[in-house]
Amino acid sequence: MKSPFAIFRKHQKVLMVALTGLAMFAFVVLDSLTQNMAAFPPIFGALVGVGVIWWLLSSGKKKEHAHSHQKPTLVQQYTWVLLLVGGAGGWMLGSSLQSSIGVQAAVKTSFGNVTEDELDQVITRRQIADEFLYQAFRAAHEGEENPPQYLLRNYLFNTGGDPQMEALMHILLMREAKKIDLTVTNDKITDLINGATSDKLLPNAFKNILSQMRLSDSELMSLLREQMVSREMRSLLMPRHLATPEDYWDAFQKLNVMEELSAVPIAVESFLSDIPEPSEDELLKFFNENKEKSPGEEGPDSFGFRQPGRIKLAYLEIDYDTVEKEVPAVTDTDVEKYYAEHKEEFRNQVAPVFPDPTNPAMQAPKQGDSSVPPGPALKLPGKDKPETKQEKPAKETPATKPSSKKKNTEKKETEKKATEKPVTEKPVTEKPNTEKPKTEKKATEKPTAPAKKTPASNAEKKAEIPKETPKKETPKGEKQSSLMRRPSGAFFASVKDEKPEQKKPVIEKPATEKPVTKKAAVEKPKAESPKPAPTKPEAKKPEATKPPVKTSSQAKKKPAPTKKEEKKGEPKSGDKPIAEGDTKIKMPDLPLPAPVKPLPEFKPLDEVLKEQIRAQLLDARVREKMKKLAADARGYMLKLNGTYAIAENAKAKKEAALNVQNGAEKYAKEHQLRYVETPYFSYSELEDSEDYPIGSSTEPAANMFERSNLRTVPQMHFGVRDIESLERQRYHIFDAEDRSTLNRFIHWQIAFKPSHIPEWDEDGLKEQVEKAWKQKQARILAVKRANEVAELLKKSDKPWSEALAGQLETGKEGSASLNIGHTDRPFAWLTRSTAPNPNPFMPPPMELTKIPIIFDGVDNKFMRTIFRKLDNLAPGTVWGAEHRYIYVVRVENRSDMKTVREDFLAQRQQIFSQFSSYTMMIRSKSRLVARRWNEEFFSKYDVKWLDTENE
Repeated sequence: MKSPFAIFRKHQKVLMVALTGLAMFAFVVLDSLTQNMAAFPPIFGALVGVGVIWWLLSSGKKKEHAHSHQKPTLVQQYTWVLLLVGGAGGWMLGSSLQSSIGVQAAVKTSFGNVTEDELDQVITRRQIADEFLYQAFRAAHEGEENPPQYLLRNYLFNTGGDPQMEALMHILLMREAKKIDLTVTNDKITDLINGATSDKLLPNAFKNILSQMRLSDSELMSLLREQMVSREMRSLLMPRHLATPEDYWDAFQKLNVMEELSAVPIAVESFLSDIPEPSEDELLKFFNENKEKSPGEEGPDSFGFRQPGRIKLAYLEIDYDTVEKEVPAVTDTDVEKYYAEHKEEFRNQVAPVFPDPTNPAMQAPKQGDSSVPPGPALKLPGKDKPETKQEKPAKETPATKPSSKKKNTEKKETEKKATEKPVTEKPVTEKPNTEKPKTEKKATEKPTAPAKKTPASNAEKKAEIPKETPKKETPKGEKQSSLMRRPSGAFFASVKDEKPEQKKPVIEKPATEKPVTKKAAVEKPKAESPKPAPTKPEAKKPEATKPPVKTSSQAKKKPAPTKKEEKKGEPKSGDKPIAEGDTKIKMPDLPLPAPVKPLPEFKPLDEVLKEQIRAQLLDARVREKMKKLAADARGYMLKLNGTYAIAENAKAKKEAALNVQNGAEKYAKEHQLRYVETPYFSYSELEDSEDYPIGSSTEPAANMFERSNLRTVPQMHFGVRDIESLERQRYHIFDAEDRSTLNRFIHWQIAFKPSHIPEWDEDGLKEQVEKAWKQKQARILAVKRANEVAELLKKSDKPWSEALAGQLETGKEGSASLNIGHTDRPFAWLTRSTAPNPNPFMPPPMELTKIPIIFDGVDNKFMRTIFRKLDNLAPGTVWGAEHRYIYVVRVENRSDMKTVREDFLAQRQQIFSQFSSYTMMIRSKSRLVARRWNEEFFSKYDVKWLDTENE
């Protein structure tokens, strides 16, 4: 037997040609076929046809070789003709096969069907064109820190809308462009590229981009020309909304006209009991009128019975409470261990220490301390710790008492005569407790110096203080230390009562004895109490203080009588007696706050904290156990549901679905789970279902604060592009978690009903039609009753509360009384949203103002009625946004329109600005115009998307 290599060497030339041809076919033909599989059946059929003819001709050549003496036959003479006929026959056969098994149409139009592949091709070509522009922009601005990407957006072809809708629009626009022979020149394409790259794209960079994208110049020009023709055609056909001053005036009113509202709600539901049972003919007629409409298609008050797409779910539910009973209890040892390992979590947040005048440890150090920098500074009461404590009486000579009060009396008697100058000589008033030795020396020296002086003014008296005290204590330091001696509340009280004390005489009785100045010093802290009344009658005796000035030296020699005089004057001044030898000021009426005990560094492990840790550990154990149960259930159902995916026909799929149901029920019983199958639900029905909480569940989240960004169960199942994707999603496994109960779900779709026009005999349809019919009749009765109430209020000149006294909601016995609601503040039509604008350079978006007394919300129709159609103080009726209530309303305190118009004219420069809120509101009208034009354009071609049709 010959070796294969020997055969290859013998027929090397022929085999090399065949291999080269196959390689070319693979790289050229098959590569293009992979990009357009729709063309594969015809091409494959043509190749098969050519192959069959070639095989037949080859067999004929063998016979010819055996009879070489014979002339060439007719078949041999027309070999190439036969090959072409075989290829054409194969092409036709492949085309027929393509039409029978081809891709289903996605859209029906008046000129034919548009397939899913055709839409995908348009999307792909648009993406390639945008990708080139993006790459060219990057190459043109390479090396720049902040390239102007916002300029590139004006040249890209992707509008950001639904890709399939935009692809269909492109196909329709190209048909319109072909009708008028619209084209784009190469110069315009070049201008587009230069504009997108700011004329910075170099030829070498252009060639590199084409090489990377495997595009030729002609292919690129064709792609860009196609997209530019489509865009140009859209701009020619689509109408534009041109903003006028009237538009700006309308927008200005919506934000600046304010009014209040009174409303009487009348519920439609209250009239349902008065609606008689409908006949079969009435329901059938009502159904036929609305069976092709979707609910709310023509407005919130419209009815429709076109059935939305619905799905049926099955799920395994893991109950939190059940799992909690199975996990081991948390012991005290577990709590203590967790506390020790996570002690940083229980650290007390201690605030910075604030100086406490009652705490000796927080007082300022002595002035003689070398660690304290020189100069005036705020001081706590006293220079050292022993002097700050008021419990220890100071031991001073009697001479220090009158002298320690002189400065205090001087401050209170600045408006008196100069004969009271000795009172001004005492600088220790603010710190009687802190400078005992110093005040003793000064007290004996000061009376002699000022006695020789002439009467001085208040300014001169103030100037005397620093002259006598600069060596030992600055006046600024004394004043500051006095402020720190009392709590802030007491300080403000003393400031408030300071003026009345200046009018109060220092001495009340014997003018010959100077020690009464000691009482004046005591009266200053007393003035901090909220009892300034006694100071007024004392201020009426200024003459009693004149004679004693001459006997100030006697007061120093005889301190004993001073105490007696103070006791005699006590009933008038209200001060408590001061013991002999006590030079410290006592404040009995101003109790100092008790020192606050500092918090420990860590919270103690008391019973309260133990319970918190115990609950935290228990919750963590339950969640971990539920996570494991969910993972096990998910793994089991993935294997079980896989049998449905590999089922080949409808019968096998039905058997697989039954096996899945039986297996899920068995697994739920073995692991104490709950197996549930829901009825058919639409998106909104599943989301609002109260009997099946899975509808409000979301994807599981490790962090509870991340749940706002998670998908809900309806979004998991209905968030697909088309109906085929939803059908292919059957028996796919999803996880979910109930945010309120923390239960876990392993769920999947088991059945699906597409959107369709229903038949009269469908299950549950008759009940749905009957409910809608009664709702319509109840609305008629509610409108009638609202008009009656409005007419009653128009004719009455009484307040609404009196005019509606005894009136019932339906006007019949047994219904509720009418209630009146009032807005608590004026409101406008629109208000600025609290949500930030995604564009930081633009103002926040506008939204309808929420009115709390309108239970079913407001819409533009509601606002238009109360702001444009109703006069001020005139009753009227208006529906809520959901048409569940109709309201009898009255507009009150509306803004004066003349003033509003003047404001509009005064602010016209800001209003007409490109970035003003009013300009953004007008642009929304342009978007509305574009949306309406799209609908009309699709209607022109009778466009019907097949995912909403009942095929």
